[in-house]
Amino acid sequence: MQRRPVGDIQDGDLVCREETCPSITDLQEGEILVHRLYLSLDPAMRGWMRDLRSYIPPVKVGEIMRGGTINEVVASKNPKFQVGDLVQGNINGGWSEFAILKGKGTQKLLDLPNIPPSAFLGALGGTGLTAYFGLLR
Repeated sequence: MQRRPVGDIQDGDLVCREETCPSITDLQEGEILVHRLYLSLDPAMRGWMRDLRSYIPPVKVGEIMRGGTINEVVASKNPKFQVGDLVQGNINGGWSEFAILKGKGTQKLLDLPNIPPSAFLGALGGTGLTAYFGLLR
């Protein structure tokens, strides 16, 4: 996030920049290197861009925009995750092409027939659970 939006999000509030890609040599024990396949875009993100108290701290100016992700493991120093596993990262991973994740807060995706991995960011993810419990509980 380059700057805090005032009103609607405008060109320049968010920027795309290139940085050095993490590699297997950057991994510590218990970490995995992932390639992002899908990034979420959720209503809560607009609130995270405001400098207001909420259930989680706001995204700081200059930080990577946080959001849910679906990833493929490309290197692992964590026995729970193997190269090729599809995993869901927590919201702190952010919008980046590659990232190093800790094992904690990272989950393998269920292999459900005829269900695309992206469904775990929508109907089968936090947004879907929020909608379900908001409507029925």
